[in-house]
Amino acid sequence: MNCPKYSKKSRCKMDIQQEEFRKYLQGEGILKFLTSTLISLYEEHECPKDALEFVKSKMMEDQDSFRIIHELKETNPFLEEKLKKLTDLNKSLKSELESYRTNNKEC
Repeated sequence: MNCPKYSKKSRCKMDIQQEEFRKYLQGEGILKFLTSTLISLYEEHECPKDALEFVKSKMMEDQDSFRIIHELKETNPFLEEKLKKLTDLNKSLKSELESYRTNNKEC
């Protein structure tokens, strides 16, 4: 078998590229996700018949969670604004009610 011979310079460049890629994967949380998925596969009481399907299903579970979290994050500001408006309205109505009560007592 003929293995390609790399010069020190090209090996160094590949090492740098690999390190940059590893940092990218780590920064994006991919290494952590893959590690936790493989750990959960290892910790299964009975090994699944199809390990690849197991990993795929874990990825889909995670995608569903991310989708739900994203939707909740989008909805949250609207709900916070609505809560603020309703709280202000509640205070206003309580104040108005209190003024009616006060005026009624005077009569």
